[in-house]
Amino acid sequence: MSLAPGYAEAHNWMSVGLYVTGDAAGALASASRAVALNPLSAESVSNLGCCYLFNRRLEQALKETRRARELGGDYATAAFYEAITLYELERYPEAEALLEDLVIPGWGSA
Repeated sequence: MSLAPGYAEAHNWMSVGLYVTGDAAGALASASRAVALNPLSAESVSNLGCCYLFNRRLEQALKETRRARELGGDYATAAFYEAITLYELERYPEAEALLEDLVIPGWGSA
């Protein structure tokens, strides 16, 4: 990233692009950089948790998704990623409890 190496939001979105193109390790590196630059961004911390999940680093994913929820209050995507992580850890009742009434704005509801 040569134009604005200190722009946290760019690193955050770059991590999304890297994961979508199959570079889970690169996505994690970019998400980590975004959080290092802006550690109080619930969106970036949630994305970091998601990247840990994609890299099968489940305990770290759980830690970061929970931290994102603490930072963002009602940042629903963090709860969604936390629930997926709990499911992968076979902690099904906890995952179900998080998903029970979860509504993510823009994603619709069933």
